[in-house]
Amino acid sequence: KGGGIRLLDVGCGSGAVLGALARDPQLVGQVSQLTAVDFSADMVRVAQQNYDQLRHEGAGGQLEARIQEMDGQSLGFAAHSFDAAIAMFSVMFFPDRAAGLRGMCRVL
Repeated sequence: KGGGIRLLDVGCGSGAVLGALARDPQLVGQVSQLTAVDFSADMVRVAQQNYDQLRHEGAGGQLEARIQEMDGQSLGFAAHSFDAAIAMFSVMFFPDRAAGLRGMCRVL
């Protein structure tokens, strides 16, 4: 596991969770891998721009975020790829919430 938390943000939207993490030095030190996904290509672009701006301002230390377009209900990651998942504002929009939650559990 590389000594740190592998964190997945499902339905990252504009990157609010990424921003909160990047601004918290204690959390940055505990996370070794940060992956954020969103169904919307536009939101992925916005999240990447927002995270890049935070990095430019000096937030986030050495932590790089991988932000990509992906359906939160059918995550394209191998089982056990992450230690924790956050889905702040996404599960309520899944047409099949149970399937989405099962998929999130699968990658943990």
